[in-house]
Amino acid sequence: MIVAVKVPEIARKRLSMRAEGSAGNLPNLALVLQGLHITEAGRKHGFEYRIYLNLPKKRSLEDKHEDFFVGVINSFQLSHHQNEESILVFALGRLAPALAKKGLWNSDEVNIALVSDETETKEPLVTFKNVALVLAQAQITPEALRALTKKITPAHLHHPHAAQEK
Repeated sequence: MIVAVKVPEIARKRLSMRAEGSAGNLPNLALVLQGLHITEAGRKHGFEYRIYLNLPKKRSLEDKHEDFFVGVINSFQLSHHQNEESILVFALGRLAPALAKKGLWNSDEVNIALVSDETETKEPLVTFKNVALVLAQAQITPEALRALTKKITPAHLHHPHAAQEK
């Protein structure tokens, strides 16, 4: 599954500067998954999704797994963290500049791919309420994001996505 995160115009310049590694006090950059929930099929079968950023449509021989790799979510990990308040944060500080050097960074839209080896189950195994890229001068932590989201209305946060195989 691929989730395309559209970057608001107001944030594109800062995101581009972060990806290009411009001089100065660069903000932290992170991928945030919020409100994770394991479905009944996910509980029954278990799952593991590898998360990648901006996977090219055609990979070259020079491309390596770690060039795009963000992290992993799995049923064991989420069995301890699933609820409306759950937030997982994946730092992207080293990945964005590396992708920019390869010409695989677009500050208008960032593609997040959830890849699994699961082939039998066609229904969603995990759902999440929100997927976001966060730029901040402060360290990006689940606690800091919870404090911030209390100041934002629910309408700003609701972008339901389900991770499933196609």
